[in-house]
Amino acid sequence: IPTTTCSVVSMIHNIIYIYYYNIFLFIMNFNLEELTKQLSQGLLRIAKDKGHSVCGSYSGAMFGLFFTEGPVRLPAAGRDDKVCFCSDDGYLYCVDVMTGRLNWKFYGGPSQQHAIGNRRLVSAWPARGGPVVQGEHVYFSSSIWPFMGIFIYSLELETGAIHWVNDQAGSTYIKQPHSAPSFAGVAPQGAFAATQKHLIVPGGRSVPAVFDRETCVLKHFELNAGGKGVGGSFVAAEEERYFVHTRLDGTRSFSISDGKKREFTVNRPVLGESHVYSAEEAEDGSKRVSCYSKDNLRLWDIPCDGSGDLIQANQELIAAGGGLLTRISIPDEGKNPAIKQTVEIPLDTQRVLVADETLLLVTKSGDILAYGSTTSSSQNDAIEQPIDSRSV
Repeated sequence: IPTTTCSVVSMIHNIIYIYYYNIFLFIMNFNLEELTKQLSQGLLRIAKDKGHSVCGSYSGAMFGLFFTEGPVRLPAAGRDDKVCFCSDDGYLYCVDVMTGRLNWKFYGGPSQQHAIGNRRLVSAWPARGGPVVQGEHVYFSSSIWPFMGIFIYSLELETGAIHWVNDQAGSTYIKQPHSAPSFAGVAPQGAFAATQKHLIVPGGRSVPAVFDRETCVLKHFELNAGGKGVGGSFVAAEEERYFVHTRLDGTRSFSISDGKKREFTVNRPVLGESHVYSAEEAEDGSKRVSCYSKDNLRLWDIPCDGSGDLIQANQELIAAGGGLLTRISIPDEGKNPAIKQTVEIPLDTQRVLVADETLLLVTKSGDILAYGSTTSSSQNDAIEQPIDSRSV
């Protein structure tokens, strides 16, 4: 197993989750000063032991491995003491957040038939509709081929029992691109998004399908109306609209009620309670972070490179790009933003995660670096370079 190649990294309940092909690695209760060193030791043990699970505890850090029968490609979702993730083996797994022990697993396909997928033996109905937790339920899907059936599930988070299943979304008579009618449907690939009323199912390279979250009824899937170049595995949603890929990091907004395109387009957005933030590039090539109102009015810009990633953490935006990590103070209404701090980071940084006063960077090459202050937050809240210069 390559020790420098990771598929996805996410953080839930201050626990780091790393997905290496068919291995689910969880690192919990970490000590910042030991984090990088602990991760390196954990990965070395993975490479050494190969097909065996390894657990250990070092200076307050606990490592655990959970093996699946296929690659884990999508972020986990969790609540309270449970975390769920899906795999190309067709299963949704629910494990205990503190021990990594299996609570339950659920197979989403109609049979145990296998196929070759991306040079690996996987289920003929791989689970690539990434889980989302809303209320008492977790939602996911199996199958990427409409003609083989699409199975979208709502399961009880506590037990894994079926709340509802929609197994008809792959055989609706709709207009394909270029207005050719045919039996087809959404081919789920990507992490689901959920609002109070709706479940948004990304379609790989198509626009997403929107379902009623309580009844599983398909509300709309505007495959033809979505247009060329619109669609992708990234979906972000609010109660009245959702955003989906166009080109590169660009997204277009759609009405969640009827699936109609709206004119508002931004780079991959950060959806705040009252504002939308976006990392953008001006016509002259300069980089900026912009803030928009819910009415799509641009309120302010600040020169900053967020081409790698942009997230919100409390009253700050954290932008990564161009070899710099930038902390931006979100201003009160009518005031201007300010750059709080800049830190040099790897040029290929792709993801930023924040929890428990610790900041994690994930690079395109698969390295994971942890940053944080070694002093009390009341004395100094500046981010410092990793204490151990090694990275995962």
